[in-house]
Amino acid sequence: MPSAPDIDFARIRAHGQPASRANAFEEIASLLIRDDVVQWPEGTRFHKFGNPDGGREGKGVLPSGDVWAWQAKYLTSFDSSAAAQVKKSFLRTLATEPKLRRYFVTMPIDLPAGDTDRSKSAFTLWSEEVIKWETAAAEQGRTVTVEFLGAHELIAALTFDHNAGRVRYWFDASVLTRNQQQARIDDIAAKLGRRYSPQLHVGVEAVQLVDGAGRTTAYIARWRQLLADLRSARRWSWRAPDGDEDAFHDALLRCNVLLNEVDALLGRVIAQMRTFDAVDLSTAQVESALSALDSLHTLLRHRSLTDDGFYVGEAGSLYGNVRDAIAALGRARQLCASPATASASRGELLLTGRAGVGKTHLLCDVSKNRIAAGLPTVMILGQDFDLRNLLTQLPELAELPGSVDELLALLSAAAEASGHKALLIIDAINESEQPDRWKAVLQAMVSKASRYPAVSLVISCRTEFVDAVVGDHDLPAAEHFGFEESTETAVRRFAAEYGLDVPTFPVFNPEFANPLFLRLTCEALSTLGTGRFTLGSAGLTTVCGAFIEAANVRLSAAGRCDFDPRTDLVDAAIQQLATIEGDRVPRAAANEICSTLLPNRSWSKSLLKGMLDEGVLVEVGTDHVSFGYQRLGDVARGKTIAEMTPTAVAEWMQSLGSRLWAERGVLGALAVLMPERHGVELMDCADLTKPVQYDVIDAFLESISLRDPAAASARSEEFVRALLNADQHRDEVWRQLLRVACIPGHPLNAQWLHEHLTSLDLPTRDTSWSLFLIGALDPEEHSPIRTLIEWAWPTDQSAPVRTDGDTVELALLLLGWCTSSNDRRVRDSATKALVALGEREVDAFASALPPLMSVDDPYIVERMAAAACGIALRHESRASQLAVPLAAWVARGWPRHLLTRDYIRRVFETAKAHGWDGLDGHPPYGAPWPFQTTSREEIEQLTARPAYKYSSIWYSLTNMGDFGRYIIEPALRTFVTEDRSTLQAAVEEAIFDRVQALGWTPESFDEIDNRLSRGRSGAPIERFGKKYQWIGFHEVLGAVADNLLLDERWSSGDPYPYAYAEQLIWRDIDVTVLVREPKRESLDVHAPWSSPKRATFPREVVDDYPDDLDGVPDPLDLLAVTAPDGVQWLTLLSFPSWKQQHTPEIVALRPPTRDSWMHLHAYLVPLGAADTWSAWAQDKDWYGRWMPDSVDLANALLGAHPTAPEWAAASGDIDDWNSYSGGEQPAELLQSGAWYAGTGSDSDASANEETRAFVPSRKLFELLELRPGVDFVWCDKEGVAVFDPAPSSGSPNVLLMRRDLLHKIREAGHDLFWTVLVGHEHSTAGYGPPKGDYRWITASASYRVSEDQIELVHSIASLFKAGPELVSNLSWSIRTREFSR
Repeated sequence: MPSAPDIDFARIRAHGQPASRANAFEEIASLLIRDDVVQWPEGTRFHKFGNPDGGREGKGVLPSGDVWAWQAKYLTSFDSSAAAQVKKSFLRTLATEPKLRRYFVTMPIDLPAGDTDRSKSAFTLWSEEVIKWETAAAEQGRTVTVEFLGAHELIAALTFDHNAGRVRYWFDASVLTRNQQQARIDDIAAKLGRRYSPQLHVGVEAVQLVDGAGRTTAYIARWRQLLADLRSARRWSWRAPDGDEDAFHDALLRCNVLLNEVDALLGRVIAQMRTFDAVDLSTAQVESALSALDSLHTLLRHRSLTDDGFYVGEAGSLYGNVRDAIAALGRARQLCASPATASASRGELLLTGRAGVGKTHLLCDVSKNRIAAGLPTVMILGQDFDLRNLLTQLPELAELPGSVDELLALLSAAAEASGHKALLIIDAINESEQPDRWKAVLQAMVSKASRYPAVSLVISCRTEFVDAVVGDHDLPAAEHFGFEESTETAVRRFAAEYGLDVPTFPVFNPEFANPLFLRLTCEALSTLGTGRFTLGSAGLTTVCGAFIEAANVRLSAAGRCDFDPRTDLVDAAIQQLATIEGDRVPRAAANEICSTLLPNRSWSKSLLKGMLDEGVLVEVGTDHVSFGYQRLGDVARGKTIAEMTPTAVAEWMQSLGSRLWAERGVLGALAVLMPERHGVELMDCADLTKPVQYDVIDAFLESISLRDPAAASARSEEFVRALLNADQHRDEVWRQLLRVACIPGHPLNAQWLHEHLTSLDLPTRDTSWSLFLIGALDPEEHSPIRTLIEWAWPTDQSAPVRTDGDTVELALLLLGWCTSSNDRRVRDSATKALVALGEREVDAFASALPPLMSVDDPYIVERMAAAACGIALRHESRASQLAVPLAAWVARGWPRHLLTRDYIRRVFETAKAHGWDGLDGHPPYGAPWPFQTTSREEIEQLTARPAYKYSSIWYSLTNMGDFGRYIIEPALRTFVTEDRSTLQAAVEEAIFDRVQALGWTPESFDEIDNRLSRGRSGAPIERFGKKYQWIGFHEVLGAVADNLLLDERWSSGDPYPYAYAEQLIWRDIDVTVLVREPKRESLDVHAPWSSPKRATFPREVVDDYPDDLDGVPDPLDLLAVTAPDGVQWLTLLSFPSWKQQHTPEIVALRPPTRDSWMHLHAYLVPLGAADTWSAWAQDKDWYGRWMPDSVDLANALLGAHPTAPEWAAASGDIDDWNSYSGGEQPAELLQSGAWYAGTGSDSDASANEETRAFVPSRKLFELLELRPGVDFVWCDKEGVAVFDPAPSSGSPNVLLMRRDLLHKIREAGHDLFWTVLVGHEHSTAGYGPPKGDYRWITASASYRVSEDQIELVHSIASLFKAGPELVSNLSWSIRTREFSR
């Protein structure tokens, strides 16, 4: 046992930021005072403070409410200077702690007591000063005792046995340093070799499990967000629906009480998670609150839900709040029950997973990241344990002195010092020698670790060996499944690392989620000399064959096993190993097989070692091996069985009886091999006169994506069709068909899917295929649809995407069929994916148009036309390629559908502008109106008692329903008609008839629609009845538009004909915008270059109004910016705002908050008018809105900017000068830009929020000779000229112009003139208008360009109070001119 280090405070380990011995002394002294030196009453709550500390390092709050505080001073003597320091701290604590009763002062010295004639001793000086300090407290009517704790008390406490770890950590600076931990983990990474490849790291959700064990900031943030979500749902008082207060009184009261309890519970959990203490994780309060919320939700549904399925008024607000609260508590319940939380609570985690899923890589990566962040972490590899006592080896393998208890104590001390839990990670205990010894040892290990709450124990073990190695246990456990949710990213990264081309296909094969399979695939392709990632479409046997062939080639090398590669020894060994029953093969048997095949080799060149090194085999303990990738073994065994006749295989299956499930892996291989070898399906080997066992059906379905495409036969198709008619298997059939949909030449690919779906009528298809699509993009769903969409439309627009024509055509077919969905997330995302993929492969998209435009689902037809429009407007020169097939389609007659027509018209117009000689597509289109419809009386009969069969459709369309009130009625307002009510009635009846004609019947859809209606308000999933209503609405509206003129009510002009869709409706998607704005950056990170300065605020919550402009950025820092590449830019429009940052759960409480904002606005003025504007602007306060605001424009396609009529408001012309406030306009003034607000309907569900940004005005567009923009980027001949970086970077919105273009503006006779308006405010927590004492600051400035530099024209700042009434003018220290360039 190592000797304990000397306790010498002069040599204590440096600590903190910056690291110092003073910080270290404060830390250890605080721990000892809390735990040993002072006797605290039971129930005392402790608080530790950072800097500034308010005169105390920490305090204990006694059950009575009294406070005992302490201060630590790292001083080597006590003299008058030291006394002054203590006095300052004491008086500050006296002021901040009104209930202070005892004040401890600790120093690393003892006070000498020898007075002399010349000087007082330190002890005497201390005693005299204590009297003064206690007297100062008494003068305030308070009794406070001041006590000294010196080196004697601290050292005495450190000699206690339980402090041995603290002594070792604080006074032996050589142990558990960050450098030592880093060196160890680097050594482990080197030892792991290919098992840890940081360059191939892919983020996976399993890391959250280890975050829980470590109670990391990221894990605690999940709890804080839950509390924030709950508080947000209760931001405003919950009120009963109007007129129904009595019915809701008790339910609202119960919810309020129970939600208060849950709020308090979550707050306690967050506080406890920040400590090493046990955590109160009782979910009883959460369950009670959920039950109360469910009851309130049921009450709302029964009493307040309209016939159309909506909640209105206070009921709508209450419904939204209840829904949000239920969602928050549902997530809280899940987090409470999660393995991550169990490990956080108990400090233990068992991580399991199959061979090759990446457990070791995950834990090694977590360890490296934790150590880099200063979190104490020790990782030990199971493979390093030999036959000696396992516990005694732990410190040795950790390269730390002492016993297991001393190791844990040392880690505990390091955890205390860092303020974060330490992790002791033991990876892959199944790889230890005689690993079954862990079964007994783990219990002791867990017991020991439980005595050190600052340390969490993380163990990993292969799933197959948990029973044998871990045994019966109650450890929090979770399984790691590899790349499951990040497969596409993993394939791209691995392909790049191995020098392979980026895949040209969406990665549907679930096998690639296994890191070992993916690595072996890449190594096989690399070894075999192919540069393309081709195995995504190959059968399982081909892939396994490539693995074996590549391993054979590598092992045949002279420096390895040295044999003739044509002998295929690896394959021969695998076939013989597969004949041995069970998942594990005795090592001796494996060695005999390999030695027989390749005799007379030393161990280093033996075939067995080579296969172990290649990962073909893995060691299981010391006396067994198994296949590293389980499928290899399954295929090898399956090959042996498949050599028999189909009859013999059928007999083998029957012989298994009820144990058929035990051979699930081999069945899966046989389902692949039997069609390839015999042309017979595995299903045919079952007894088809009886219900086929699930394992056989599952194996067949799985084989669809794993077999060689050539082995998919007419018989395969027959089984697929049969299973599509079976409710219990239908969804899995769709999933498997999707996995092969993009494989060219596969008999069951998207072409087959297209033909099959086309053969079904619309209602049948919707109740099967469209129903299956619902939820495909749910956050927790890792569906093939998500894979397809993310491949075609990557979140990272800069990610390399390689495609080939055949694959793309199939993908486009599949994406087109996804637009049939009534899940708006799927439909809208698939539409954007069609545009993204189609613009890369326009020819393929043009080929996909005719078959999909011929489908009898107007939802699909509309979105195919929409995608064509998106591509045409984003790439105008390619429009003619799309116009040709669309012209052929409309040659048979224009559709009635208003949006479909509009999209096609835009394609034709764009194509004609680029030389296409075809149709112009302008309205009208010749649709008749009115229609012959079912009479209102007949409709009333269909909706009447007792069945109310069509009531959900009809009542929604009329003024009784929201569709009638908020969709139909507004769309008809602009039409010129003598009798508007008659027009609306005719439209309602025509839509009703169209819904019936499309095939909606209560027998087919009522149950489904009722299920979809529950909780539907605001959700992105529509009823099928609503889908058909939308189709009918757009078709009927198209017919009306062909026959009636339009007339704006407020206009005095003549009626005019319909021209474009925005005249009548709000768009539900902008197909010309593909960029998705990233999550806005936190104010905790560096400001982006495009908006390089941010306001600064106090850290704490403040409750007073600002009285100066401290912390507000200088406008010049935002008007002229420089990109990282050195290119200089000028800001034309930017409205940044900054808010004092609080943690999420505090924000949800609506605390008083400081905020600032700034409006930067550049105008175009005549070149000679800058002086006129400068003179006029003197002393102007823009808070009075003297200058015209920029235009906010919605419901327009970005791709139609700036020339389309719906963009007229963004021309740049100003027609709203406020002569009342500003007097006569001094000179000409033009807008430089406008704000694009998206569709204006918030209906686009392809992203969490629509992408909105600034655009240049048409005048600026023309002055700079810009090209049509794509995704808020406009170019000239030199490159990017004007853009808003926010949509692509997540930075604040700002319209930037390349600075060198200023000369072009001047050459055109214009100049730039900026106004700046600033607000500096204090937002209180109240709701409604500010109180009478409200104060705020505004500041105004204007700028111009002089001698190529921006210079200040004027500035003014003022403090106002409610009225508004000027309180005083303020100074505003800002620069008058840019720095010299």
